[in-house]
Amino acid sequence: MKNKIFLDCGQYDGTAIKQYVVDNSWEIYSFEPTPKKLKGLPKFKLFKKAVWTRNGRMQFEIDPRDGQGSHLVNTTSEPTEKTTTVSTIDFSEFVSKLPEGFIICSMDIEGSEFPVLRKMISDGTIRRIAVLDLELHHRFMADEDTESARKLVQELWGNGVVVRLKIVLE
Repeated sequence: MKNKIFLDCGQYDGTAIKQYVVDNSWEIYSFEPTPKKLKGLPKFKLFKKAVWTRNGRMQFEIDPRDGQGSHLVNTTSEPTEKTTTVSTIDFSEFVSKLPEGFIICSMDIEGSEFPVLRKMISDGTIRRIAVLDLELHHRFMADEDTESARKLVQELWGNGVVVRLKIVLE
């Protein structure tokens, strides 16, 4: 049987891992630059990094609502008062180095999904993802709207990705 790989981009409270991973046969990689201590989850490899289009460091805005809307600076039009510097990971590069397998990705990265997914479409690494559980944040972004979100989803479908939207495109 193929490797089963689960990628949790924007781990927050571990809900996506609990939702998708039903046994110990999965390799789980989680990405969260400001992780919480979580209990009751299967074993996973945590990267304390923000999913992005390159490796490096960026300013990260901490949402005052328990961190649930935290995001890389300048990715949304909703600034917060508290910032910190975090490491970023070139997600496309990371995915390209995974072993062959069935890959499910949960992506809730507060606006960064647009540049990250467009890069993956451009370089072809998106075709490694079988299922993408995606929350789009176009409603918070100055340069994105419902139409650009729909177009991105259509491009994902065109690359053979099964997309499960966490919110309606309105």
